[in-house]
Amino acid sequence: MSTHTIVGFATGLLLLSSAAWSQLVTPPPAKAPTLEGRIPVVVAPPAPPPPPPTEVRSNPQPVRARATPKRPPLRDLPDLKFTSLVQRDASGQLVLITHEPLEKAALRVNPTLPEGFVDSLGDYFAERTAAFERIAINNLDIIEKVEQNFIENTNYNEKEAITLVVNTLKPLTPPSAPKKITDDLEEKGKLEPTQAAFNIKVVREYQQARYPERKEGATDADKRANAWVIAKQASRYGVEESEIAYRGLIAEAAGKLPMLMDKIEMSEEHRDAARRAARGYKDSLSQDQKIKIWHDATSALSIDQRRQILRAMVDARESK
Repeated sequence: MSTHTIVGFATGLLLLSSAAWSQLVTPPPAKAPTLEGRIPVVVAPPAPPPPPPTEVRSNPQPVRARATPKRPPLRDLPDLKFTSLVQRDASGQLVLITHEPLEKAALRVNPTLPEGFVDSLGDYFAERTAAFERIAINNLDIIEKVEQNFIENTNYNEKEAITLVVNTLKPLTPPSAPKKITDDLEEKGKLEPTQAAFNIKVVREYQQARYPERKEGATDADKRANAWVIAKQASRYGVEESEIAYRGLIAEAAGKLPMLMDKIEMSEEHRDAARRAARGYKDSLSQDQKIKIWHDATSALSIDQRRQILRAMVDARESK
């Protein structure tokens, strides 16, 4: 498959009639009848026909649709300083943003927005989180594939493999899922076009640092590899919020496993194994450590059982 074809697939992952009527009028007799020829009966002449309606000429001006402002190209954005999302540790490695959606992180440093903008949208982001939690639970089989590097392990040199990725991820991406944050906020009137464009600029800088493209002296193999990276990055970026919601769910559930297990039908063997795994839970653990406890406790269960546990946790949370 050519490099252009691969990139093309990657980009696609990132769209009376009226009826006439008439009236028949019977004309009056030309001569009125008499009573036995003695007294003529005078009949009033028929009323003259109404004058034709006065033609009113008008010259209506066409109504022009109000143009929706478009985002300016990134190259035309004002040169404003901002805190880059590209941060590196002591060894020079990029510090990955995994605790919140990339576009939400960009809003925090977007210099075209007022201070505290993200905090002012607390209800909006709470609703998004709840929506993506539902999506993750309902499509647990898909999100677990993503967690197991289904996207990264796909051979993007095969058209059928790319098609499989696209079709598999559909329940996690728009229109099945909410639009990306920047697009959604702009559509809702919360972001002006320039503000939205600058948010994408901040995001793109981070993405280019995470997935650098080799240009100088690149061979055909290098170009294909670059295209694969772009395709994989686009796929992962498309399901980012579903994955973040899922990771948050299972990390939270890890600390409530004994209580949640009692709500689900399972063998005592599995229940005991889950309880043993849950004993190592501490609030001070990292998210990755909490997630490991979840997997250790639930790996022997079916997807449906894991789904029931997560639903029970959300129900218990909402009933408080």
